Amino acid sequence: MMKGVLFGVLTVVTVLPALVLLCDKAIHRFSHKSLIPNFSGINAFLIKHNKAFSVGFVVLMIPAVIFSQNATVYYDMSKAMPEDMPSIVALKKLKSEFNMASTHFILVDADLPSETLAAMSDELSRVDGISQCLSLNSFVGASIPSSMIPDDIRQICEADGKQLMMLNSVFAVSSDEATEQIESIRSIVSRYDSSAYITGEGVLTDDLIDVTARDFKVTSIISIVAVGVLIAIFLKSASLPFVLVASIELAILLNKGFAFLLGTEMAFISPTIIGCVQLGATVDYAILLSTRFREELHKGLNRKAALKKAADESDRSIFQSALVFFGATFAVYLTCDIEIIKGICALLARGAVISAVIIIFFLSPVLLSCEGFINKTSYHWRKGEKQHENE
Repeated sequence: MMKGVLFGVLTVVTVLPALVLLCDKAIHRFSHKSLIPNFSGINAFLIKHNKAFSVGFVVLMIPAVIFSQNATVYYDMSKAMPEDMPSIVALKKLKSEFNMASTHFILVDADLPSETLAAMSDELSRVDGISQCLSLNSFVGASIPSSMIPDDIRQICEADGKQLMMLNSVFAVSSDEATEQIESIRSIVSRYDSSAYITGEGVLTDDLIDVTARDFKVTSIISIVAVGVLIAIFLKSASLPFVLVASIELAILLNKGFAFLLGTEMAFISPTIIGCVQLGATVDYAILLSTRFREELHKGLNRKAALKKAADESDRSIFQSALVFFGATFAVYLTCDIEIIKGICALLARGAVISAVIIIFFLSPVLLSCEGFINKTSYHWRKGEKQHENE
């Protein structure tokens, strides 16, 4: 994604101008009246009621945070695949006919006494949700010495000083019941063999949940801080980054919140992807509007007139960009059969609409309401020119 952004910028800066000049005649020949609506009337209404919309912006943040935190995330990759795939069909048969929703594998010391293995197996079999506990010891029993078992048989379950045990579980991976079950298994196994290893789809998924929960929070914070720092540097403002980042985060939180309201599940990577992609798109809209606002202030317009002109000129570009973003992602949503890709594209398509709505309808009033504070905390926000402050 990072390389894609870099190559995109290089292409737009170097190749696009040449192509525009080359195709200039054709562009003018086939030009037509703009199909994008005029937002002048809407902007006049927003500016007139800027305080009400600013309060609405703050109030809207509360349900956005609550709903987004309650959105359901799934880690079971079988949910991300088409149900008619042979592997998914086979998995469903295992669950329905053999009562095997997931399988855990345990590697214990091969030198453990048979009595110890039997006691551990018996205790593991009583763990809630375990349907089967299989090991070499469970087949041959504790009464038969391991020295009497043929090597070709022992090698099936023993290698490199470890013995394999297999537990079949009725609980689906990533479920709360599976997590509690894994904790119980770890507690039992550690009492008999502190050097044992526990693995399997359920255990790997449980570890994945822990790792992603931590890493995704860190990456989200880094992205927000990085965007805020860049805005502060390039726009020379200490307060504007907070306003723009708040509008960006509101759009992202609303997008995830709608998943909760609609009762849909998101793949575990979806919040991070929309957190990056939607953040990148929304920050472009926000910077376009705020920089155009500053340019009009530099021309000597009062803040209402400056914002009105900036919004009239910027909103059509924002709407057009969001429409293209929506069309590209929604088309993939309609044609793709892989649930994880389909779900991500649905989130991105919805995010394009939400981002445009937040920037057009809420950021303009917030910028106007906070303009006085932004001016005091920014370098040359009005460039020292005489401003008409009369409302």
